Amino acid sequence: MNEITRDPTAGLNGAVAAELRAERAAKEISFEAIADRVSMSYRTLLRLFSAERFITIEALVEIAAALGVSVLEIVERAEKRVVKDAPPPPAEGGATTP
Repeated sequence: MNEITRDPTAGLNGAVAAELRAERAAKEISFEAIADRVSMSYRTLLRLFSAERFITIEALVEIAAALGVSVLEIVERAEKRVVKDAPPPPAEGGATTP
C-alpha cells in the first residue's frame, strides 16, 4: 500500500500539478486567462500549479475545464508519471539483483 504524504510536491498531487503545467504550456494559455475562467485567485492558481498546495477535486475540475482537457486525462497522465518516477520495488526476500 502506498504511503500517504503531507508534502504537496510529492506523489499524485505533484504529478497532477506537473501535468497541469505541461497542458498550460502546450496550449500557451496564460495564468491570467485561466484565472478569468475559474473561481479562484491568480495566486491560488500559482500555488496549485507549483504544487505548493494540495489540489481539490473541485479545483481540478475547474482548471481542467479552463484548459480544455478532461480531469480523467490529467489524472491518468499524472498516474503514469508517478509510476514512471517511482523507485523499483525491492527484490523478494530482500536479495539484490547483480
